[in-house]
Amino acid sequence: MIGAFTPRSWESIKSDVVRDLAATVDVLEMAKDALIESDIQESLRLFRIVQGDLTRYETLIRLNYGKNKE
Repeated sequence: MIGAFTPRSWESIKSDVVRDLAATVDVLEMAKDALIESDIQESLRLFRIVQGDLTRYETLIRLNYGKNKE
């Protein structure tokens, strides 16, 4: 069925957030390195990406924890 929504389990969501969080930590490390190298614009760009990622993870957790908890 096109456009069908299949609910995901809390464990699946949690696993995805943990995996994505590891990638976000890598981006944060790159932002730190850019800051050390005085590349302020690149550092700020990467910080904004991290901020957006963290907001998305928070939203996923808030919307799904408890509702789909196994």
